[in-house]
Amino acid sequence: MLRGILNDLRDLDEAGLREVNKAAIRQLKLIRAAQSKAVKMSLCEGDTVKWNGRKGRQTGTVTSIKRKYAHVNTAMGSWRIPMNMLTVVTKNTN
Repeated sequence: MLRGILNDLRDLDEAGLREVNKAAIRQLKLIRAAQSKAVKMSLCEGDTVKWNGRKGRQTGTVTSIKRKYAHVNTAMGSWRIPMNMLTVVTKNTN
């Protein structure tokens, strides 16, 4: 299926490629929003989370949860991390 789509792209002009690009970006945004919502629903303050960032794999504790980001404390300081980058390691039992 993907190979066929990629082959069909060769036949499109610039306007068609722009339209395909807009549709792909719209779909990516929907997928990322759904992932962020799922992570946000599973997070609580005090949970231990992990993520891969610029400084490699990090682990920390959630201190606050915002609309798109979670504030996480680590040994290296406090970070504002997008929800879709986080994975829950351990849940807060309080």
